[in-house]
Amino acid sequence: MRNFVYDIQLGFLAFPLVALLLALPYALYQYRRFGAISIWKTFVVFTFILYCMCAVSLIVFPLPKDPSQIVEIAQTPQLQPFHFVEQIRETTDFSWADRSTWGPTLKARAAYEAYFNVLLTVPLGAYLCYLFRCRWWMALLIGMATTLLFETSQLTGLFGIYDHPYRLFDVDDLILNTTGTMLGFWLMIPLAWALPSMDEVNEQARKRGSSRVFRRGNACGGLFERHPARVPHAAADHRADGGIFPLPQRDEPQKADRED
Repeated sequence: MRNFVYDIQLGFLAFPLVALLLALPYALYQYRRFGAISIWKTFVVFTFILYCMCAVSLIVFPLPKDPSQIVEIAQTPQLQPFHFVEQIRETTDFSWADRSTWGPTLKARAAYEAYFNVLLTVPLGAYLCYLFRCRWWMALLIGMATTLLFETSQLTGLFGIYDHPYRLFDVDDLILNTTGTMLGFWLMIPLAWALPSMDEVNEQARKRGSSRVFRRGNACGGLFERHPARVPHAAADHRADGGIFPLPQRDEPQKADRED
């Protein structure tokens, strides 16, 4: 458990730097897309970034000190579905009829690793539902793809950075992480009723942006009305004569010539 807390702290420590790097591109995108920045949407987006950093930190760290180190337990992938149930039975005296065994079972390593894997991706499902407005099947596919990416990084030694896998590829993690994603998605649906929808937030940003443009346009128009352009007298005379560069005019024939 201490390792989990330490990894989460690493995510929090790195977040200010990442937020600083992303603040300007995010502001430019929001102004270009909507004309204004929503405080609520900014809060939601950057908490999602914080969550991603903590999740990646939990998956990647701790790193082995030696790139060529061989972690024996991680060399053979665990491909048996629901193997964690057997581990809980083997390491605890759990019984549905005996409530005194429930507490020790929840504290067992196999048990808390299982529900930790579920909790790891609950926020992902919530963000997919609220921030990205995904359908349930999209959330399911994204949840499966995300956890598969996590497990692949562990199987390949962080995509080849390390010579050998340093964490176990476990098919139970795929099942539990995907379950957590869908759990977060379904739990977010009733909670979203109490929050402003992203469509409403974006529409309000567009209205604020358009009103600012309108006020600026009126201000510029009033400026020109208060300070009309002053044309020099000479230029005005030229304009009265046909412009600064008047076109040549034909000489009218004299009356006598017309009579002839």
